[in-house]
Formats: sequence, structure tokens, C-alpha cells
Amino acid sequence: VWATYKGTGIRIAVVDDGLEIHHEDLASNVAATGLSYNYLNGGSDPTGGEHGTAVAGIAAARDLNGLGVRGVAPRANMVGYNLLQYTTTSNIADAATRGSPNVHINTNSWGPSDGYGTLGGSSAAWRSAITAGLSSGRGGLGTLYTWAAGNGGTVVSGCPTGCDNSNYDGYANHRGVIAVTAVDDKGSNSSYAEAGANVWISAPAGEFCATRTITTT
Repeated sequence: VWATYKGTGIRIAVVDDGLEIHHEDLASNVAATGLSYNYLNGGSDPTGGEHGTAVAGIAAARDLNGLGVRGVAPRANMVGYNLLQYTTTSNIADAATRGSPNVHINTNSWGPSDGYGTLGGSSAAWRSAITAGLSSGRGGLGTLYTWAAGNGGTVVSGCPTGCDNSNYDGYANHRGVIAVTAVDDKGSNSSYAEAGANVWISAPAGEFCATRTITTT
């Protein structure tokens, strides 16, 4: 399956803290100049921030190039939006629909602060944007929105019993997104992974950075 279905023709929008578009293991899969977006300056280079580049590598680091790693879909096409560098209500909504007619998957590994056991809402503008993306994205088939279920399932400061639940996240609990929680290398839930009735699927994510992690860009 992996040898045949490599993501060719699929565009992934990485909505995060940035995407290093000239990274040697990503550059050949980054979309044409001008299609990524920098919310800080209105430009088309979202380079900056480590997390988004790591997410991009897991998704679509290039295969068979003798460099670095291989992503899940190593021939997919990527754009990056550095939303987390400037998270206004209007920017959050914009990132959900920017380029959406040609975006197949809009991936988001962010959300409200973890570990406090409190509700975190989403704006009406964002919810309307998701509705629009589900209608007009992916050539009219609807953009697929993937969302991190959250990292508050572990014992953290301010929540000594690990009381977060993904249902509390006003983004991850929205009916228009696919909430994804984490499992480790042994197939068990990762210590930080949040449960919730909103969670559609679990995927390999490893543990904290000191042990049993995924290698990426």
C-alpha cells in the first residue's frame, strides 16, 4: 500500500507555527511559490517555528531522496500557514478556508491551553469557515479537517489528575473536524492523550521527547 499510494495529487495545508518551505527534505513537496502564507507580514514564506515543520515531515517528508525521513504521504503537496504566530479571530477563520478549493486536508495540531479542565470555545467566524470549507474545498468534495484531540490527558500543573477531555475543546469537538488522539509505539494511549466522545481515530505519536518518539524533520 505504501509503495503505491504516496499522496500524489493531494494538497495538505499545515496550519501551525510555520513551515520551513526550503527544508531539504520538504522543499520538493512544497507547493509553488505564493501559495503558502505568513500572517505576520502578508508574505508567502511561513518559515519559522519548529512544530509546524515537524508536523509537515510526519505528513509528507520526501521519500527516496537519501535525506532525512519519509512521511506518511511522501509525494503529497504542502502549503504552510503560520497562524500560531498571529492568532486573531479573523486569521483563525481565514486559515480554515485559504486556498480551500485546492486543499484536500487542512491539518491542525493546536487548540486551547491544556491541563486546566476548562471549556475552550471556538468563534462563530471559524465555525462558518469550516462550513464553507466542507462545501467548497477539495474541488467541491469538501476539505478534510484534522484536529489534535489535545495534550491534557496527563498530570500537569494546575490539573493534578489530568482532567482534560477533548470534548472541552471547541475546535476538536466541532462536527466538521476529525479529532485525532495519540497512541505510543506499543499501541497504548500516550500519557498526554485526551479521550472524548468527539475523537474519531487514534494515530501513532509516541511519548514525550525524551523517549519513544517519531523521527521527523
